Amino acid sequence: MNSSHKENLLYLSSEHLPVRQNSRPTGKKIKLNKRVYAFYVDMIAVLVLKKSLILSYISFMKVFFFQVDPKSQFTMLKNIGSLESYLFWAVSFSYFFLTMFLGEGKTLGKLIFGQRVVARNEEAPTALQACLRTYGYLICMLSGGLLFIIPALRSDGLGVADFLSGTYSTDGPLLDHRVDESQSANIIYLSPPDYDFQNQEVS
Repeated sequence: MNSSHKENLLYLSSEHLPVRQNSRPTGKKIKLNKRVYAFYVDMIAVLVLKKSLILSYISFMKVFFFQVDPKSQFTMLKNIGSLESYLFWAVSFSYFFLTMFLGEGKTLGKLIFGQRVVARNEEAPTALQACLRTYGYLICMLSGGLLFIIPALRSDGLGVADFLSGTYSTDGPLLDHRVDESQSANIIYLSPPDYDFQNQEVS
């Protein structure tokens, strides 16, 4: 290497390098009791949504089918019981999937208790991870709640939904890989020197 190139080399100190925000995760896994409280809030939200849809359906039937004979109306309203069961699962899936994905890991319950669901890389769950975690919740509910006991039996507090989706609950922020714009002016870009492969020396 020519001596002129040696003299032109710049020493880059740490203050010239870009700063990564939240480069180290600060969150930790949430205690089980806080997860339970957050899940209770979420289930209350699901039940409220389901009840609202049922009442809207009944109101729709009475307003737009008022000319139907009372016996037929009674038959249609009688089937609400079976409709309510299907509606519960539909609302549960829609609620958990949409809030977890669009809210970057925060359902209503987790938002209230300062929690969020993150992937193993400390980033927001993807659509697939939010879907798989939602299925994990539904599987636990279909078991009569027995599978919800698994986190209490494990030292890491992970359950079916955590393993199925590759996510977990935390109270920390998302890992942000963006460069701080205030430090962008300190970044020094060095173009590589031209290299002569035939003579094997820097030109």
